[in-house]
Amino acid sequence: MPYSPASRDSNAAARPASGTLWLAAHPAEVSAARAHLRRTLRTAGVDAGTTEDAELLVSELVTNVIRHSTSARAGLQIAVTDEDVSVHVLEDNRSGNPTHAHADRALADLDANHGRGVGILDQLTSEWGVTRRAEVTTTWFVVARPSGTEPFRAAADAPLVTSLQSALGRSQALLRIVESLSRAASADEIAEAVTRTVRGHVDAVFSGIALPDATGATMSYLSLDPLPAPTKRDWSTFDLTRVVPVGAAFLNNAAYFHEDRAAAEAAFPGLADHMQTAGTSALAHLPLVVEGQAIGTLCLAWSRPRVLDADLRAFLLIVAGYAAQALARRVTRAS
Repeated sequence: MPYSPASRDSNAAARPASGTLWLAAHPAEVSAARAHLRRTLRTAGVDAGTTEDAELLVSELVTNVIRHSTSARAGLQIAVTDEDVSVHVLEDNRSGNPTHAHADRALADLDANHGRGVGILDQLTSEWGVTRRAEVTTTWFVVARPSGTEPFRAAADAPLVTSLQSALGRSQALLRIVESLSRAASADEIAEAVTRTVRGHVDAVFSGIALPDATGATMSYLSLDPLPAPTKRDWSTFDLTRVVPVGAAFLNNAAYFHEDRAAAEAAFPGLADHMQTAGTSALAHLPLVVEGQAIGTLCLAWSRPRVLDADLRAFLLIVAGYAAQALARRVTRAS
């Protein structure tokens, strides 16, 4: 639905906003915003499909505030009814210098700067818009819940429902990856198709693909966004004699999982310092394997320590397999 502030304002009283969660305007906080949303919706018994859609939208909008506004922080408000989920993402422009003077410009910036924001809002929401009051610019959206949705009736149901929602969410993420890979023509497009979806689904602050050069002497990341400049400088291309998990996963055809900096440091001395520079606290490195041969590495990083359980590891290995097959098909077509 196109921008319609008047219709939204008329419904505001029927949709009271929750308390505002304020996050620092830093890329690492995007995963915190998604996690807060997911916990809130899970507690309210919101179905996995609606939650996935809302997560994707929150990721896009919070990232837009962080990358393309002057705000020092981004705010998140969530409200749930039996019919829908409504979310407000706020820019805190207390400098008196608003990033967006007009709502139509805000939406143009969202689409131009972040690639697909308006299209996703149109596709996944029942209504959305931009409002400005006092010193705060807010982008809001409403995602309709399936008819017949009911909240949890008993606390005993929660673990089972959570498990089923998690399984369904991962299945939906894999389907999105497969669909995106079917349209990807280059290595960069394959990396974007895989890493954007998997990063959002597992709350990683970074997901990327590293490939060896023709000689097998070095590896290079296709992209290190949104990691800081010192990390990009040190790791964009690196020698494979360097004993680090991204290279080891490729050379040894083995996956490496480190749930915190201490575990990473114990396995790869000196790695904890690089993790501190990058603002990461947990890592996963998975070989991209085709017919038993590693052709690269899928890498993920989290801003906080993370339990990497068996289900998550299995999911990431499947994702790595899809990425490897897509890269192999690209090489076959090119030759």
